[in-house]
Amino acid sequence: MRSLIAIVRSAISVLFVVLLASCTFEETGNGSQQIQYPVSGVTYLSFSREHGYQVNYLEDSAGWLWYPGNNTVVREEWKIETVQGFEYICWKHPFHTFNPATLRRGGDFQCEPIEGPQSSLVSFRSGDIFDLKSGNVPYVLGSVRPVEFR
Repeated sequence: MRSLIAIVRSAISVLFVVLLASCTFEETGNGSQQIQYPVSGVTYLSFSREHGYQVNYLEDSAGWLWYPGNNTVVREEWKIETVQGFEYICWKHPFHTFNPATLRRGGDFQCEPIEGPQSSLVSFRSGDIFDLKSGNVPYVLGSVRPVEFR
């Protein structure tokens, strides 16, 4: 009987470890698990001093950006490029858009080392949780973290 209990306990321990290993972490916080980025079918929350909180839903090469102060979604394209062994993420926003942090208009791809955006990630959720593909934002995003990510 004791050996059966030991086998069951071992099996439960192994199952627990397997289940824990398959979990996805949804917060980076200080020193916790790094978020996989960019991944198609995921909504990301990021924060930077220049932009504040931003929400971004990504699919294969398309994205939908919910930018602070905007009352509509900014449609965007993205791609990953490798230059001399380093990964860059490149964004293309519509020509009529303006980036107040870089003082540049949209229209062309603008690339940056992927570590920059990765380090600004705060959280993520699977799917288009705000229906950003519709072009509409749920509300005008201010300087406070969206309640859906609290």
